[in-house]
Amino acid sequence: MVNIEICISSDNLPLLERQVLAAINGGAKRVELCGNMQEDGLTPSYSAIELASSVLTDAQALMVMIRPRKGGFCYSQQEIQQMRSSIIAAAKFGARGVVFGLLDATETELAITDMQSFVELATENGLEVTCHRAFDVLSDPLAGISQLQALGVTRVLTAGGKWGQPSLATDNAEVFSSYLRAAQGELEIICCGGITPQNAALIVAQQKPIKNESSNCLSLHAYSGVLTDGLVSESKVALLCSAANNA
Repeated sequence: MVNIEICISSDNLPLLERQVLAAINGGAKRVELCGNMQEDGLTPSYSAIELASSVLTDAQALMVMIRPRKGGFCYSQQEIQQMRSSIIAAAKFGARGVVFGLLDATETELAITDMQSFVELATENGLEVTCHRAFDVLSDPLAGISQLQALGVTRVLTAGGKWGQPSLATDNAEVFSSYLRAAQGELEIICCGGITPQNAALIVAQQKPIKNESSNCLSLHAYSGVLTDGLVSESKVALLCSAANNA
């Protein structure tokens, strides 16, 4: 089965419950909650985390973005402490997992010590870990996959192209294939980048030979492709889930 993850903006709190319900009723297995989507997703408010988690059942997972500001992924010690507090709060308010990525001063390599500290903190609080698109900045993504596996990261979110540049999942089949092979089923690869109900089947079909080698290694992440008038559409999520799992 190809799991579907829907990214939801937390900025409109009165409509947040409606959007989370649309995602899960449409068949999504995970929701990634972000604030400030105009800045590519930052840490949502604690009230938004609590509200979103209250809607989900044990069959669905709430993943919370841990990103204190826009821009790059090399953080000050003050920002690191802020992120640690956000991880603890995410667990307190009902999240199943957290989404983060930290790079060193070169902004081309993982900040291994800080990543390890964050993963340990998340694990201590019962949270799964996704490395977000900081991964798409790495100078050697295949080496990054091995490093993330060793750290105990659960998933990697990637568009298969460089962060900050337009990148469509439909253009990066060979890149995704290389990541899936490197992960060997031990690290879930979450494909993103303009995913819609119309192209989901193609993306999955491109990876089907590798996917069949190990289950639960491939999932899809959608945001704008399942929106109608700026809100998550249950029917579009359902079409996406159907297309991905009947490819």
